[in-house]
Amino acid sequence: MFSIALIISIAVVFDINEKMDKFMENEAPLKAIIFQYYINFIPYFANLFSSLFVFVSVIFFTSKLAENSEIIAMFAGGISFKRLMRPYMISAAIISIFTYGLGSYVIPKGNVTKLNFEDKYVKKKKQDFVRNVQLEVDTGVIAYIERYQDYDKTGYHFSLDKFKDKKLVSHLTAQSISYDSTSLYKWTLHDYMVRELNGLKEKLYRGDKKRYDDSNGTI
Repeated sequence: MFSIALIISIAVVFDINEKMDKFMENEAPLKAIIFQYYINFIPYFANLFSSLFVFVSVIFFTSKLAENSEIIAMFAGGISFKRLMRPYMISAAIISIFTYGLGSYVIPKGNVTKLNFEDKYVKKKKQDFVRNVQLEVDTGVIAYIERYQDYDKTGYHFSLDKFKDKKLVSHLTAQSISYDSTSLYKWTLHDYMVRELNGLKEKLYRGDKKRYDDSNGTI
């Protein structure tokens, strides 16, 4: 435990030394540095190094017992091998439960806060465009944009598929789609085409410009 605490302390010191300029440059609050970043930084590395230090501790402890002939004395005193292994197994079970709890519940939630802090105060990079965006805007309504540019709020090669009972009932494509910043959830389709499917029947619509509301998937 002392060894892990020592290693974590060294890791924190090196990390502060590396990121101090970023903290000061981006004006990161001291409270956020401690409670959003390092409070989640420590459990991750403690869990990462715990298996190594437990292994080293067991080897060191057992080798000292063997060096002082204490294991032979235990066997000579009537202690069985199973009884000798009992403290090892109990300790292993406790450490496993603790490690599982950290890895499954504490660290994943903490990493979200830690990564958000890094995006805001350490990396602080704004993504100007994205490619191949696919999302479900409503139940059974799947939207896809090949490329979206944030600076002009415009996406290219847009498609919208509507499914009912796992069957495609409508397929919309547009050369571009632009976001209206004056109205929430409102988009404008440019050079669009809509195919409505009803069994073997199909209806086709074309147009140059159309409004789209992504809050409910209606056009």
